[in-house]
Amino acid sequence: MSAPTISFARGLGVVAREEFRRTLETRWLFGFTVLFALLIVPLTGLMLGVTSISGGHEAMGLLLAQPVGRTQVLLGKFLGLAAALGLAQALGFGGGGVIVALHGGVDQARGFAVLTMLSLALGWVTLSVAMGIAAVWPDRLRAMSTALFVWLLMVVAYDLVVLGATVLLSGAPLESVLLPALLVNPVDLVRVLTTLSIGSGALFGPTAAVLMRTMGTTGGIALGIGALLVEGAVPLLVAAWVFRRRDW
Repeated sequence: MSAPTISFARGLGVVAREEFRRTLETRWLFGFTVLFALLIVPLTGLMLGVTSISGGHEAMGLLLAQPVGRTQVLLGKFLGLAAALGLAQALGFGGGGVIVALHGGVDQARGFAVLTMLSLALGWVTLSVAMGIAAVWPDRLRAMSTALFVWLLMVVAYDLVVLGATVLLSGAPLESVLLPALLVNPVDLVRVLTTLSIGSGALFGPTAAVLMRTMGTTGGIALGIGALLVEGAVPLLVAAWVFRRRDW
């Protein structure tokens, strides 16, 4: 006789709280807080999301045997991880925020607040991507290798790829290369959105300039936020679809 099911919201909350508690016990998470200035947020989100799902098949099987649905499990894990990652980021940015508020003036405080908000969004986007990767490839080694490749592509190799595409498509308008490249990379998108929000879009070179010229400042910010929402939602939807159908 199967165990009685509980309400969706209650099951979601139970899984989210447990994932939040377990993640806070992972001490290395807080070690990353001192490295946020190097844009290590994507790597943190990717590693947390992958290790939460892949590799621990016995624990996953035990969790799935409880009276909660698979969608509750996946979304609960995401919410718990997102809360823990957000707390770590808040602690990492907290000291800098106090200094900026005391000495930097209103404009710098506003820019720091925008950077903090977008950093949170970037962490949640990469966490969603990681859960999509882990759901598709539950083997931990393969999932972590894929996540590291995605991080290297977004943070390290992105500029080289864009430069190569620009050279290969030298006859095409610059907008046709740089704008799509910007919108598919959440790391560069966060950089550009930060500078646009504080009125310094030219600081990040041609990608920000192309976005401003094509959409204007307000339109560029709206487009960028929309792209971040899509980049966060689509991998999570894919993860949920695969997770419900995979034999764990």
